[in-house]
Amino acid sequence: MDSTTTTGWFEGFSEAVRAKAEALCERDGVFDARRAGRALRACCEGGDRPAYPVEVTLSDDGARVLRARCGCAAGATGRCKHAAAVLMTWATRPWAFHDASGVGASLRRRSTESLASLVEEMVALAPWLERVAMPVAHSGERARSAMRRHGTAWGAAGAITWEISVLKARGEALLRAGDLRGATEVFRGLGEGVLAGYAAVAGQDGDGALRALAVDAARGLTTALARANDRDLRREALTALWSVAQGDLACSDVGAAEEIPEAILRYADEAERAMVAGWIFERAAREGFAANDPLAWSSMPFGALLFELLRDGLDLDEVLRGLKALGRHVELVDAMLLHGRRDEAVAAAWECPTEALPAVAGLLARWGVGADLDAAVRARLERDPSEALFTWWGMRCRARGDLAAARVTAEEMVGMYPSVARWEALREETPEAERAALQSRVVAALAARGGRRPEAVRVLLAMGELDAAEACTRGEPTVASAAHPVVSGARLSVAEAAAEKKPSVAMAIWSAHVEALVATGDRARYREAAGFIRRMQGLGVEESKAWVAWARETHPRRRALRVELTA
Repeated sequence: MDSTTTTGWFEGFSEAVRAKAEALCERDGVFDARRAGRALRACCEGGDRPAYPVEVTLSDDGARVLRARCGCAAGATGRCKHAAAVLMTWATRPWAFHDASGVGASLRRRSTESLASLVEEMVALAPWLERVAMPVAHSGERARSAMRRHGTAWGAAGAITWEISVLKARGEALLRAGDLRGATEVFRGLGEGVLAGYAAVAGQDGDGALRALAVDAARGLTTALARANDRDLRREALTALWSVAQGDLACSDVGAAEEIPEAILRYADEAERAMVAGWIFERAAREGFAANDPLAWSSMPFGALLFELLRDGLDLDEVLRGLKALGRHVELVDAMLLHGRRDEAVAAAWECPTEALPAVAGLLARWGVGADLDAAVRARLERDPSEALFTWWGMRCRARGDLAAARVTAEEMVGMYPSVARWEALREETPEAERAALQSRVVAALAARGGRRPEAVRVLLAMGELDAAEACTRGEPTVASAAHPVVSGARLSVAEAAAEKKPSVAMAIWSAHVEALVATGDRARYREAAGFIRRMQGLGVEESKAWVAWARETHPRRRALRVELTA
């Protein structure tokens, strides 16, 4: 490797991290430096903490960093100051890295007695290394030991990840070698060990590196199950998957269990499915769930998995209840149509959430009952006039070419959920001869509903309906405080629009605003009030001339106010 090729090494390292790395190098904080092929290994000072192990792997040409990791809290991503310091040391003092590339060959030349002596010496230096030589059956004990030994102080998550990631590598090596039993033991131990202690260090696992080890353990067990033919071994893999899934639930859903139901459904045979269903029934009984009731499956742990495991043995009504409880609306409607229960399918489609409507509508159309859904949705709009449902209904009308119904829906939406963009789109697609009548209807709708004032005011102003906009904001409370001074933004928008055509309206709104601003006693608000007073004077309204005198006479002791008024 060329130690002078540094282009691209420090991509991803922030300036602050590089500065800290330089300081670390200046005080000779990198030591025990070795290199083996493309890998650079070293220890870095940790302040008042033990030194951190660092490993950086470069590309064959030495131009890029392929991988980097460190035992510190931020080291799982390989973008910490310690990894940067190792790179800087390699760039400036490559001779500090002794060649460790021949270690493997050297060890292979040693006698058994010599190797045993060397291992004993290593264990004496780091007693926890005894666990490295343990059989794979002790992988869980090794993982749990690492979780406990590093404690919960800041940096523990990174150190734990560094140490037990070798278990993942061992499990993958066993899979490649065809030792499925050994791989099952290792991945089970890794998953159970991480999940048993994860809650204590979860706040430190910002990049999810430790959590990912539990997910990888579940995937490794899935691979073992998929490849295994021996009945006992398959049971071990299934039992391990179930154990990891239980640990994931107990740990507030780390994510290791997300793929497990799919793995069981895909790879378990009939007898194994029955066994897993039995486990779920047992858990449900312990937690007080009525596991034989499809309506309870949506709330019980692994209820959806239980439903899929038992689905083929349920009668139609139980299947339908289960689908409804689990919120699988499209499947529910499909099953009803498939069995000729047309009226029930339309009723279920009527009740399904808006996001499921497109798929449900497609099903009903294919079965020739789309018109029934349309009637049901129109009735539902009367009961539940949500914005999402209105939007879908408008798209539905356009899709079937009913532009008149689409315009009616768009008009209802402008009245109920006003926005300038929505109004302009509706006006554009309305024939010119009908636009005046349309505007009158929308103004009446906005005035009748009265709510959503800021949005309604913006639409009314876009229409040029100044009087209606002013009426829409009339009577709004004036709140006087430094944090929330005063007249609403919608009412001020009315004043802006009225300044030219109806200055008396602008004058009334700004007057109330100025009084509230001054009442706050805040210098910044005085400056704002003075600006509005000058704007009122520019209106040419006779009453505006008295405002400066009013402010001086009413608040003679507020020198800051007088300064702003004369600025």
